[in-house]
Amino acid sequence: MFLLNEAAAPLRLKLYRQGGTLFDAVDVTRGIKVRPEGGFDRVALTNESGAPIYMEAFICAGDVDVQIQTGIQVTVENADAAPVPVYVKNAPAVTGVSDATQAVSAVAAQLVASSGGRRSLRVRNTGTVDVAIGGAAVAFAGAAVVLMPGECWVEDDGAPCEWWAVTETAAGSVAVQEVA
Repeated sequence: MFLLNEAAAPLRLKLYRQGGTLFDAVDVTRGIKVRPEGGFDRVALTNESGAPIYMEAFICAGDVDVQIQTGIQVTVENADAAPVPVYVKNAPAVTGVSDATQAVSAVAAQLVASSGGRRSLRVRNTGTVDVAIGGAAVAFAGAAVVLMPGECWVEDDGAPCEWWAVTETAAGSVAVQEVA
């Protein structure tokens, strides 16, 4: 899925798969969400005016995610006379990544213990039921974060905290990735 929240100037958005154009929209400035059947492997954003591109966009496999999915090539195309500056936010070298899949039920279970060395935590719902995540007292009914099947939550601010998960009634599963 590609979601463009807002762009300062009109953009041309193209999604591709295996060299073929899947989606082409002109004069896009905000509020477009595209999820082509079978996914996509390249995104091109063209600014016809030549002005710098300032935007907020999300690329993901589910409906809620804030990371670029592995294997997706993203290019920002612009006229040679007006190069586009690219800024990388929060991208220090990764010193360790650990992945684990865990079962989740209607009884809250700990996903990860607190760890001062954890910089980021990603939790993806790999099951078929909604999963709520939060602190030790997380309850499905009052949870602030509920992941539908396929959705991913990326936590940077509270990553060092301990995290728990619970479903409403049925068994589920999540994939957990910790970045040190």
